[in-house]
Amino acid sequence: AGRSPNLTPIKPTMTYQAVRSALADYPDLFDEFKNSGQISKLLGLSEDVGPQTGLIINPKDNKPFKYPAEIGFDDAQFLRKRLGAWYDKLNGQLKSNTLPQGIDGEAVKHAATIFGSLNKDLDAWGKQPGNKALNEAWKDARGYFKDNVLPFRDPSKLDSKSKLIQN
Repeated sequence: AGRSPNLTPIKPTMTYQAVRSALADYPDLFDEFKNSGQISKLLGLSEDVGPQTGLIINPKDNKPFKYPAEIGFDDAQFLRKRLGAWYDKLNGQLKSNTLPQGIDGEAVKHAATIFGSLNKDLDAWGKQPGNKALNEAWKDARGYFKDNVLPFRDPSKLDSKSKLIQN
């Protein structure tokens, strides 16, 4: 994975700020990713680089780690998919009162913020010159998913016509 040709790299600054905030309050929130090298690397959870200014400090062991300043589109898409699934899983566990030890509703809000921050970073990237055509295709795909796929995944979001089909 890495970089798609002819695309500028994505700078997921808001995502890393959201991760930093979540780590300060909920270090266990990221336990799911500790065995996933690529996710850990993309979120900056895996690389211990020793003391340096401006790095995130892991509250579990008080060691700093570093995140990549830029990631490629393919990596960002992979990360978005994994973070979306992670947030959906946590949200489902919250609704069914089956959250893991050390994770509560506020931690799930942090997960939502992290996922939302990555989407904002992707939107900001798409507004850069040279990325506009891909950004428009991305918006079209997200709109199609929202209008034509999501309603059939979440029964609470079905409209009246869809409910008739379901019954």
